[in-house]
Amino acid sequence: MSLSIEDIINFVSKVLHKILTSEISIDKAFQCVKSSWKDRESFKIYYDITFQVVKNYFRLRYLSKNIFGTETCKDIVRTWLILHGEEYFHRRDIVKSYVRRLLRRRGLRNRDLSKLANDLVESLRKIDPIEYLSVKYSYPRPVIEILLNVIQFEDLERMLSKMNRPTMWLRVNTLKVDVDKCIKMLEKDNILVEQDRDVPFLLKVVEARRPVHHADTIRKMYAIPQDKASVLTVLELSPEKNDIVYDVCAAPGMKSSLIMQLTENRCKLTLVDISRDRTANMLRVLKRAGVDLSNVNILIADSRNLKIRIRGECKVLIDAPCSSSGAAGKDPAVRIALRELRRLPWYVDIQKSIIMNIIEQAKEIEIVYSTCSLLPQEGEEIIEHVSGKRDIELKRPRTRLAEGYLKYSVGKTVGRTLPHIHDCEGFFISRFVV
Repeated sequence: MSLSIEDIINFVSKVLHKILTSEISIDKAFQCVKSSWKDRESFKIYYDITFQVVKNYFRLRYLSKNIFGTETCKDIVRTWLILHGEEYFHRRDIVKSYVRRLLRRRGLRNRDLSKLANDLVESLRKIDPIEYLSVKYSYPRPVIEILLNVIQFEDLERMLSKMNRPTMWLRVNTLKVDVDKCIKMLEKDNILVEQDRDVPFLLKVVEARRPVHHADTIRKMYAIPQDKASVLTVLELSPEKNDIVYDVCAAPGMKSSLIMQLTENRCKLTLVDISRDRTANMLRVLKRAGVDLSNVNILIADSRNLKIRIRGECKVLIDAPCSSSGAAGKDPAVRIALRELRRLPWYVDIQKSIIMNIIEQAKEIEIVYSTCSLLPQEGEEIIEHVSGKRDIELKRPRTRLAEGYLKYSVGKTVGRTLPHIHDCEGFFISRFVV
């Protein structure tokens, strides 16, 4: 296959435009463009470059505007190509030739653009510190502005830096295999892991010679990709054998399968989700994971108006839909969707509706409410809202969580995972009895 730089620029810019206009995931946008693309042999390299461009969108947009005078999707991709193309491709001669022609046309032939790019970014530190964080770590400015109200500048910079280098975690599926055997299986798949000191069945991927999801150990669900923050959310619920557990925002089912794993398939689990398609897919995942579906009850319903009496010694997990601002390392298109925070009020309304409705149905039960969000609007402010409406008893975290944002009255009795401290995604996690 001959490498066509123009094809790469056209393809990646189309995916970027789709993400900007439709605010969909990188995978969905990629598939939309892929379905009508003529070259069927280059999709891996197209995807890798697309991921890097989307991940660095805010930085590349700033540099494109300052270097080229424009911030079109194509010029954003060209900016990435100029700065990183030579180190990325095996055929450096093709990239060098293209870059030389491009710079000649733009009158930039004799400029050291790598140094210029670094100087442009660093100059923002004193001029506009908020823009500096947004550009350097490629995260939307409105989110930076919110987080600087609850996190010190230095801590936020460390957190953003870590979010650009996310850790991959694997959860050993002890319904199928023990931890030691799973580690040996992963080694045979050329995946080196490190056992977590807090959660023995959780493994950090240290090195992998090929994509992890291609490994037999993963495909057969002996080990399941699941972030540590997601695992800690379920551990906060502390499900035990013979418990009655409700997971009211259940799809795609990773937390549900962990609930069954922790109870050795011996709790009674009710799963609620609004989507019939997601629920069907979740059931397939649970079955493949070794979950005993005879102990699982399925409800396709909207948890905002779910009518079900929850009484006695029950536990409820509300892992609510959210902005996913704490999980942007997994899908960098999330950052672009957050650039104006248009959907944040919509998510907050859903979160409030779900949690208040569940509380109305509940009596003397324990609830864990979580979101994969760094924003206080989807965490501390939700719990303060609930506290103002109903008499709830907040419980301190069972697991090693950081305190919530101390600007809020509930800050010391709720918890957070912070990427630069816990080496995982940013989650808000709270536990209370109603």
